[in-house]
Amino acid sequence: MSQIPPLLAENFDNVWICVIGMPVMLIVLAGVSWRSAAVGSKAGLAMAGGTAGVGAILFVAAAMAHATGWVLLISALPTVIGLSAIFTWNGKPKL
Repeated sequence: MSQIPPLLAENFDNVWICVIGMPVMLIVLAGVSWRSAAVGSKAGLAMAGGTAGVGAILFVAAAMAHATGWVLLISALPTVIGLSAIFTWNGKPKL
């Protein structure tokens, strides 16, 4: 198997948007979905499922890129919060 050569770039100024901005946005969305799920809303469940799925994809992508520990942590938080929102909604009595 031949090895793929690394991509070279000259400017990494806007990489922080993907590395920090996306996980923070997903964490905020997961928090909103957790609040909605705690009340018993099905919209909270839908937001939590999407947040957990996208967060899992983000975490796997960061892990495959051999990211540092803090990047893995903020990449895993949306999935953890989203799954906790789903379990919170599941434990609520439905009206």
